Amino acid sequence: MTSNISYNKISTLFMGSGVYGSLVFKGLDINVFDIIGVITKSQNRISRNPNFDNELNIQANNNFDIHRINKFTDEIKSKLIQLHPEIIIVASFGLILPDYILNIPRLGVINIHPSLLPKLRGPSPISSAIIEGMKNTGVSIIKMVKELDAGPILFQKEFQIQENYNSEELGLELFNLAAQNLNQTVKKIADKSIKEISQDHSLATYTKMIKKSDGLINWAEPGELIIRKLKAYSQWPGLYTYWKDKRIIIKDADFQKEENSGFEDNGQIIELNDKGIAVKTSDGLIHIKSLQLEGNKIMDASSFVHGRPAFINSNLN
Repeated sequence: MTSNISYNKISTLFMGSGVYGSLVFKGLDINVFDIIGVITKSQNRISRNPNFDNELNIQANNNFDIHRINKFTDEIKSKLIQLHPEIIIVASFGLILPDYILNIPRLGVINIHPSLLPKLRGPSPISSAIIEGMKNTGVSIIKMVKELDAGPILFQKEFQIQENYNSEELGLELFNLAAQNLNQTVKKIADKSIKEISQDHSLATYTKMIKKSDGLINWAEPGELIIRKLKAYSQWPGLYTYWKDKRIIIKDADFQKEENSGFEDNGQIIELNDKGIAVKTSDGLIHIKSLQLEGNKIMDASSFVHGRPAFINSNLN
């Protein structure tokens, strides 16, 4: 590697977590970026899906260290100031950045946000797009400012949401799309050819932090909404209900709309048929294909019912 190539590289600090952060990091062009440090959020829970652990799936080397943190301490602040990167890239980091960080890199702090900003600002744009039944979403690469997800747009591209996508699958598509366009975007930032587009803040919409309780099924809701939540919460917290005070996690299901099902109670378990376990909603039937009684293995509908004949005609709540 010649000194000329090394001189032209951009000294870069990367902040990211999990599979999405790993995907973006591995897409960085080593001829463009000189990685001088990585900061990732410490893993605070063990994922049941090894592909979606919180930990960043990269290895430190002689050129940079990986710092795992739960909050920004004075020690981390001193380290960042000492490193003094030219640019900071943020991808699926999981922590709010203190304002002082915005003033460290001369080229700015660049964030990947998986929505078409100013729509779906905030912590859960991927799940929210699915729950809202949006046909299209996208990815935005922005320059970070003090206000949440309000910075100027440096790159943006629309993406069509396939009907069968769950949150993991949609997230992979969006962050992969960002990774494919990040190198060229940063080159334009460095050579000052980038065109910044200010967001129209009057069009902003906001997402909320997902809580475990959000995964609890309300059987009085429309069936299509319940299925969208099944897809949106597939990574966490999962979609669940209770039977005899035991939590049941729904793994796979579909919906059949019926104006008058002939049953009174939402959440009533009607029957086991060739589509699965039929459960009444406000406007039809959810057919559960696979499910998991908490503490047990995942089972198909038929196996689950055959071991629990009292399940049919009882109620979920």
